[in-house]
Amino acid sequence: PGVNQLFDRGPASFVLYVGPLVRPTTKAQLSNPAHPRPPQLYSHSDQTRQWQNGSTNTNRKVGWGGLVADRLFGSAQGGPMPILISLGGNRFSVGEQAVPYLVSTSGATTISGFSRTASVNSVEGQRRLALDQLLNAGSYAHLFQAEHARIMRRSIDLAGVVSDALVATPNASAPFNLFPVGSGNAFNTLADQLRMVARMIANRATFQHGRQIFYVSLGGFDIHSAQIATQPILIRRISQALGAFQTALEQLGVDDRVLTFTMSEFGRTLNANGSSLTDAGSDHGWGSIQMVMGKSTVLNGGRIFGTFPDLSLNGPDCFSRGQFVPTTCSDQMSAALAQWMGVSATVLPEIFPNLPNFSPTVLPLIS
Repeated sequence: PGVNQLFDRGPASFVLYVGPLVRPTTKAQLSNPAHPRPPQLYSHSDQTRQWQNGSTNTNRKVGWGGLVADRLFGSAQGGPMPILISLGGNRFSVGEQAVPYLVSTSGATTISGFSRTASVNSVEGQRRLALDQLLNAGSYAHLFQAEHARIMRRSIDLAGVVSDALVATPNASAPFNLFPVGSGNAFNTLADQLRMVARMIANRATFQHGRQIFYVSLGGFDIHSAQIATQPILIRRISQALGAFQTALEQLGVDDRVLTFTMSEFGRTLNANGSSLTDAGSDHGWGSIQMVMGKSTVLNGGRIFGTFPDLSLNGPDCFSRGQFVPTTCSDQMSAALAQWMGVSATVLPEIFPNLPNFSPTVLPLIS
C-alpha cells in the first residue's frame, strides 16, 4: 500500500524490463554469437557491478554514483561531510576522486575505547592524545603510512561531526518515528537505513552540502524456494520503507529535492524451479522492473516507462525459463538521474560509455 499510494498520487513511477545492455537487443539478435551482450549474464556479482558501474566492463573500479560526484565537484568535495554516504559496502559510491563515508543505522562508526570528550587526565583522554600523535600524517614519509593516518584522522573527525548533528535529530522524533520497527517478519532493515538517510538530510546545513548521494540496500531476493511465502514479506518491507521515507521527506519540506530509485542485478524467471508449488521458487533472469520516487512536480510520476513484453514462455521477448531480454538499458535510466543531479548531457558518455548506442539516451523521467 505504501508504494501503491505513491504511484496513485504521483510521486512514483516504474521502469519496465530494464537491465544492462551494450546496445539495443532483441531475442532474435542474440542467436547471432557476434551480437554484443553483457558478460556473465545471470551472475549476481557481475550483474550487480554492471548496474553500479554504469558500464558492462565488470573490471571497472568505480561506480557511476562516484563518477557523478567527481564530475560535479572534482577534488573539491567541499564541506566537512563527503558527497557520498553509504550504509553498506558497494561499488556504486566509489569515484576516481570521491571517497564514500560509511555510517550505520545507529549513526557514526566510532573507535571503541576512544572518547572525544574525556578529560586529558583520564585513561581515555591519554589514549586520545596518543592516537592524535600517531595520526599526524605529516610525520610519515612512507606514502601508505601517511595515507592510513589521513584516513583514520578523517574518519574520527567525521564521526564527531555526524554524532553531534544527530543529537539534534533523535531517532524517535517526528518525522523519523514514521518508520516501521519490530522483530521477526516485521523487522525492516531498509526502513532503518532510510530513517538514517532522512536524519542525515535533515542535517544538510550542518554538513554544508546542497547535493549528496546515499546508498542503502536490502537483500534476500534470490528466492529459489518458498517464494510464495517469502516474496510478499520482502515487497511489504520495500513498500513500508519507501512510503515512510517519502512522507518524512514531505514533512521535512525537501521532497522536491530528493529522488529515490531502485537497482537490482536482474529479475526472476517466470517459471518455477521447485519440486512442488508450495516450495517453488524462481531462477535468475535478466530484465527487471525498477522504481523511481520523487515529488510529482520534479518526477514524471504516476507513469510507466519502457515496453511491456510478450509474456509467452520462449516467446519473442523471453527465453524458455522466462528470462526477459531488457527493452530498456539500465544506463538510460541512470543517466536521467545523473542529469537531474547536474551532470551535463555532453559528460554523460564519460560515465556511461554505452549510452550513445541508445535512443533516447536519457529516459524522460524528469518533468
